[in-house]
Amino acid sequence: MRRVITGVDADGKSTVLYDGPPQSIHHVTNTKVGQLQMHHAAEFPAEVPEGHCCAVDIWETAGLPRMGDPDPMGAPKPFAIEPEGQGLRVRYQQWGANVDSSTMHATDTLDVNIIVEGEVVLLLEEGRSVTLRKGDSVVLPGNEHGWRAGPQGVTMINIMQKLG
Repeated sequence: MRRVITGVDADGKSTVLYDGPPQSIHHVTNTKVGQLQMHHAAEFPAEVPEGHCCAVDIWETAGLPRMGDPDPMGAPKPFAIEPEGQGLRVRYQQWGANVDSSTMHATDTLDVNIIVEGEVVLLLEEGRSVTLRKGDSVVLPGNEHGWRAGPQGVTMINIMQKLG
């Protein structure tokens, strides 16, 4: 896995700030909300085991970024559900088969989830559910929800913006 971050140099010209493996890789071995068990991983695994999840923080800010800001992910950061302050986070996630994160929860964020591969069931209140597959997306504006990955697992991009 590779993470490339561009920005501007001292002369104001576009340049590559970082080109290499992601620094914040999180391996989650218990995916139950409120019982998350995770540790920092040195690299993204070739295959995520059944019931586990791996997440890579690609970009995170505590507020609105400005031209010329350094790479905010220049060093490993601890896992957090929500971005700091009024920030934004972009996270790549790969869930192994049958990950059950069905405990209903809500975050103080606007979430955009884009399914890259596999299948996941989005659980909503009153027993409603939506099955999402490759190419599908869902927007969650801070409402209660849960997740259950399909038998092949799921890969998705999650973009979270703190709600005002």
